[in-house]
Amino acid sequence: MFNARKIALLTLLVLALAVPHVWALGSSAPPPQSELKSEDSTHDLWVYRQSLALGIPEEELSALATRCQEEGFTTGEVRRVLALIAKAKLAGLPHGDLLAKLREGLAKGAPPETIQAALSDKAKTLRRAKGLADTLIMDGWGTKDLDLAVKVMADALDYGVSAQELLGIVRGDINQPEGMPDVSGLFKLIVIDK
Repeated sequence: MFNARKIALLTLLVLALAVPHVWALGSSAPPPQSELKSEDSTHDLWVYRQSLALGIPEEELSALATRCQEEGFTTGEVRRVLALIAKAKLAGLPHGDLLAKLREGLAKGAPPETIQAALSDKAKTLRRAKGLADTLIMDGWGTKDLDLAVKVMADALDYGVSAQELLGIVRGDINQPEGMPDVSGLFKLIVIDK
């Protein structure tokens, strides 16, 4: 069930949590400053868990969390933003768009609440696009790259096309408006020969 790495990590976690308690029992002197950073160790553990959920190297996610804090995010805001991205990934959404939007907001120096609102809006659009893609698949349409299809359909929804119009465009019932992201060829009707 558990592989050796998970057992080793759990053992290290138990030891890390036990050291401050053993220190406090064995000495009346306060523990050194490095032992008092329980919030930091909890944060590091949380970042590690999120990196596992997202499939992003821990160093990269930790650097992103640090960048958020440098831009004025509180620990709670960093957690909410990264949790939103992790939930999107776990829901089967292409989370790379959300990471890109987070990096873009940080590069522009946008305030945390603006970035969080933009990420939330993008996650909602990706969910709608994924729902439409699932509808097409249930109706007998197939796609070679579901993540790409969801991304392009989300861009089309952001363009201002309604869900019903988008389904009609993909099916070929409605002409695609000029300037809209190209959804042609994302899905093909699967024909089963009898």
